[in-house]
Amino acid sequence: MCCDADACLVQVDEQGLNIHPHTSTVTYLTSVGAPTLVLDKRCPVEYDAVPEVFGAIPQAWLSYPLARKHMSFDARLLHGAPHVLGPLRDSEERVTFLANIWLNYHPSGLQVHDMRYIAWDTWHAQMAFTLRSKCL
Repeated sequence: MCCDADACLVQVDEQGLNIHPHTSTVTYLTSVGAPTLVLDKRCPVEYDAVPEVFGAIPQAWLSYPLARKHMSFDARLLHGAPHVLGPLRDSEERVTFLANIWLNYHPSGLQVHDMRYIAWDTWHAQMAFTLRSKCL
């Protein structure tokens, strides 16, 4: 189980901070494997306070994989995909696209890329065609 945070700040001993994105998202690209388990337990901002998360869990949510299904939740909540809840067969693979939404903050350690070299129009047209043809 984990909560999403700026990993560079957590790893630096003198910082010891858990700066969280606003929202975590999961998009399922396959329909097999473990569900996403989200616990109603929030990670604290100070890394030293993490043991306070231990204890009773008031609520939990499960989201089972289904290709093209999308979910989002508060990025401070503990979450994971315990394989015991959805074991895979030998030929199966659980594939997801995970994205965090950051508001008014830029995670440390990121590099800015020149967007002129990304073919957004081509990518967007291909994705729109793919989704449209699969949803019909």
